[in-house]
Amino acid sequence: MGRPSKYKPSYGEEIVSLMADGHSFRAAAAALGLALRTVNDWRKAHPEFDELVELGFGKRTLRLEKDLLTAKDSATVTSRIFSLKSAAPEEYTDRYRTEITGANGGPVETKDVSALELLESRITGIAERLSPAAAKPH
Repeated sequence: MGRPSKYKPSYGEEIVSLMADGHSFRAAAAALGLALRTVNDWRKAHPEFDELVELGFGKRTLRLEKDLLTAKDSATVTSRIFSLKSAAPEEYTDRYRTEITGANGGPVETKDVSALELLESRITGIAERLSPAAAKPH
């Protein structure tokens, strides 16, 4: 039998308040003297607490957005953008998309090759580059 839980329903509102001030979830937990693992366990065990934590994430994002929109200097703008990328990556992460295609935009062609065939091909390529014909000046 483990120790009794230190969970109190009031912790949810306190976390929301701290996160609304701009603190991260980890920092809000620490401000209450709680380990992150503990509050994450409470999120699983207490749906009402989990709802409040989710509200806290939203309120933190709101605070950071308001700070960004009213920033008077570039340092504040930069720090809020950085914070928003961490706080709400689904909305603020830079996204890059890379597509790879084969010849003329078609599918990439693949070929199964044994290790021996690959080695032979590389040796042949090296030999061709080292042959006297390949050494002719341009």
